[in-house]
Amino acid sequence: AAMSLLRIATTVAAVVLIRDFLASVLSTPSGVAATLTSSVGQSNALLLVAALLLVVFLVGALAAYGAQVVMQRLSRLVELDLMETVITHLLRLPVAFFDQRHRGDLIESVRQDVSKTRAVASSFIECAIFGAQAAAYAAAALWLSPRLLLFSLPVLALGAAPTQWLVRQMRRRSRQTRRHGYRLTDLLLQLVQGIRVVKIYAGEELETRNSIATARRYFEQLVSATRVKALGDVGLETSGSLSVVTVVVVGGFEILAGRLSVPSLVAVLVAIRAILGPLNNAFGRLVDSQGNRW
Repeated sequence: AAMSLLRIATTVAAVVLIRDFLASVLSTPSGVAATLTSSVGQSNALLLVAALLLVVFLVGALAAYGAQVVMQRLSRLVELDLMETVITHLLRLPVAFFDQRHRGDLIESVRQDVSKTRAVASSFIECAIFGAQAAAYAAAALWLSPRLLLFSLPVLALGAAPTQWLVRQMRRRSRQTRRHGYRLTDLLLQLVQGIRVVKIYAGEELETRNSIATARRYFEQLVSATRVKALGDVGLETSGSLSVVTVVVVGGFEILAGRLSVPSLVAVLVAIRAILGPLNNAFGRLVDSQGNRW
């Protein structure tokens, strides 16, 4: 959480420094650049602001790396603990339980369902972090130009509008994919264990057709889920591009009216465009979490 907060702070600092960097070149220095200019001169202030911007980017990258590594390590430890619990529980169950269950179902429960449980939990945590990052960028844009943010946010919201429908579609396809995956695993286990019977009765061709048909249904569901996720990505990317165009047009009129400076417009563009990254990541994690649910 600390590293994620540091990452969010660097995103806001980067937007502000970009504005100050451009202001020190294109117009009257402002912000950090103004303070440095009065002390070391405009040329040196320009270099110092650029150095600060580089430091901010490096700190943000290190914070993102640390947050990802720590989160993955903690979530994997939880996954390992859960897997040990499931295995221990299975070994204590009576033989009658195993006679009533498909082996493929049991194997997938230990191998995949535990991993998916970990993925769902970490996905919701990451969604909260990405949401905080997007809010930080929006706050920076609001501070620079409330008017531009007011025009751009509704356009961004259009891309996020069908998210609920896409999540429902992904959840439905997830259940179908899981069902076909269990059937495929169970079928392959039966083939391996009963290969002698198959050979004795010359059933290779029939079993091959059944296996290929099951595998095709499984992979068709995987492709279908990919289409749903790709559709959401396209919607967010399109709305992000339209929001940039909106900011350019409205910002241009604001500059002509003398209510906005060029550096501030560029900084707002950076912030608005940067919002799309956390939104895309949050959408991806949300869809993946539904894909891992059962």
